[in-house]
Amino acid sequence: MGEIRQRPKVCKDRLVELSGEFDARDLEDLRDVLNEAGEEPAIVDLSGVTFLDVQATRELAVRLQLHAGNLVFTRPSWAVRASVAACGYESWFGFGAAEAGDGLAAGLRRC
Repeated sequence: MGEIRQRPKVCKDRLVELSGEFDARDLEDLRDVLNEAGEEPAIVDLSGVTFLDVQATRELAVRLQLHAGNLVFTRPSWAVRASVAACGYESWFGFGAAEAGDGLAAGLRRC
């Protein structure tokens, strides 16, 4: 089961950290948190995700499209990258070389 933690804002952005395994059982919680986070600029740290099933991957992709400009997914784990690639969503997420670093700098907006 996945864990979702919301942290204090970093500059002007809300920080949401996802960790663990996400599957169909987590969809409602994932949807609710991402919808709430998407109401204002938010960074979603994916570095702790160890498994993402097809439904959870699709949910991330849908929320990213619905909240375009407000949600930034950063630091994708290998499990996230593999699931996104398997679903064919690479262009939706746009994970690049900048996302491979340990810092959140790639996702942070200027203060």
